[in-house]
Amino acid sequence: MKYIFGPVLSRRLGLSLGVDLLPPSKVCSMDCIYCECGKTQRQNLTLERREWVPTEEVKRELEEILSNPDLELDFVTFSGNGEPTLHTRFGEIAKFVKEIRPDLKVALLTNASTLWMDEVLKDLQYIDLVSPSLDAVTEKVFKKVNHPTKGLTVEKILEGLKKLKETFGGEIWIETLFVKGINDTPEEVEKIGEWIHRLKPDRWQINTVVRPPAYNVRGLTE
Repeated sequence: MKYIFGPVLSRRLGLSLGVDLLPPSKVCSMDCIYCECGKTQRQNLTLERREWVPTEEVKRELEEILSNPDLELDFVTFSGNGEPTLHTRFGEIAKFVKEIRPDLKVALLTNASTLWMDEVLKDLQYIDLVSPSLDAVTEKVFKKVNHPTKGLTVEKILEGLKKLKETFGGEIWIETLFVKGINDTPEEVEKIGEWIHRLKPDRWQINTVVRPPAYNVRGLTE
């Protein structure tokens, strides 16, 4: 399989079948210092939405796997090698999953960079669970921890999260990943907490660096 991986046992989602809608070179709107997928090369650091991998090939792989009625899963999860919502047809693919296996839940792991876009919010109608990242709420710290592409600001992230809360009918699990000496100051932690209180997600998951990161950074316990 080229675009489907697993099932893998996820600490957050249980038994999850992964869907990767991006090329192996990694395409993302951020170059997060803690990313387990490695650094985002400058030419692949973008907010451009397009069909990064062939939709029909992804569908064929999904149909091959999901047509097995004995396959037990907790989630089919859009994640992988970058930001899944940069693929313009990810909503269509999520709908396809629901058509094949309406009993399965579909999750989206996102860095929240596109949630301010109406076309992305529309595609979320086929998603049961959205897990967006929120690692900072001030511009200075946001740039330090997430290394966003040009034009992407923390204001856009917060705008998108507010829109998500207003329009999305499924569950929202916000994840914050703390990096030692970067976004763990009392001031930033307090401000993040204030935003979480305003947004009122179904869950707030707090993590730190555990897997090998893209940059030489450390978790809170090191």
